[in-house]
Amino acid sequence: MSNINHDDDDDKETYEEDWSSLLCDTANTSYKNHDCITIDISPCRSMNINCITSLTPLDMIALSYGSGDATGNKVWNGALFFIFTFIYPSCIYAKKSVGHINQTITSSCMDLSQLRKLLFHNKIILELGCGTGVSGLSLLASNLDHESTIQESFKPAWVVFTDGDENTLALCRKNVLINLSECIDKNYSFTALKWGDETSMDCLRIHMHDIGEKGIQGFDTLIATDALYDIDSLRPIFQTVNALLAVKGYFILALVPRLSIDHLHAISPILDIEKRIESEAHLYNMKIVCVIRPQDVETCTPNGIYKTHLESMEASILIFQLHEENNNLIKVG
Repeated sequence: MSNINHDDDDDKETYEEDWSSLLCDTANTSYKNHDCITIDISPCRSMNINCITSLTPLDMIALSYGSGDATGNKVWNGALFFIFTFIYPSCIYAKKSVGHINQTITSSCMDLSQLRKLLFHNKIILELGCGTGVSGLSLLASNLDHESTIQESFKPAWVVFTDGDENTLALCRKNVLINLSECIDKNYSFTALKWGDETSMDCLRIHMHDIGEKGIQGFDTLIATDALYDIDSLRPIFQTVNALLAVKGYFILALVPRLSIDHLHAISPILDIEKRIESEAHLYNMKIVCVIRPQDVETCTPNGIYKTHLESMEASILIFQLHEENNNLIKVG
């Protein structure tokens, strides 16, 4: 594994280690050893999530060679912001934003309990790029807390977990089954989905026929938390959302900026990213109806430090609504 180079000038031997033989030819997304972390979703309930919290030297080498990808094995801040905003019951109010994302958020308040009910209660929900499954799982697990009346107001009818990677989807399944072992109703399912891929979408449509007693034609709410980290995936994700979302349905995008685009605004790059996302959404008849940022959520939880951390990262939740069907949309590829 080591090659020896002799330096004639100072008679020193240099050892160069070659670890390339330990790397796979294709990207590895399966990890044998996961850490188990605890995520609070209410004062009396938490989730135990198997995930990657740190990378070994071999993992980092695999990432640098492009032969490994831990993305779907980690819990990202976008998912935690989703839980912080929509799930944890002490989040009371959020300021309401109407119109374009570059407009100033008004001082009028929206009761988050009503927003939760609008987006999740008795809704058929699909999570895009579910990864470890924490976002969709939090919607289901929070309703196991029967003593909390606030949780009963947004119980989903069904949650479908999707991911483009089979190993990641298997990890999601493991986390869901562990945390919902006491759940009587099995109102969730798993299926592979690659954004913008017609074959993959056709398979999902077959899966939709098995949801509930009569099947469904479209989803009420789609969620994606920290799933948008590559600008090239922007068009495929909205093409997928438009194809799967019911008319007047909602798409929730929890965003912690990791995108890299040209000509970012020097003062507020997040606004440039959000405007780019909004422009793409407009091509698919989707309009932003609400923007939530960490500083807009009033909470009495002891997570003030984490809230400040999210603010410094310029996290946001963009909520889109599909206004009408359009057969003349831009196609992927």
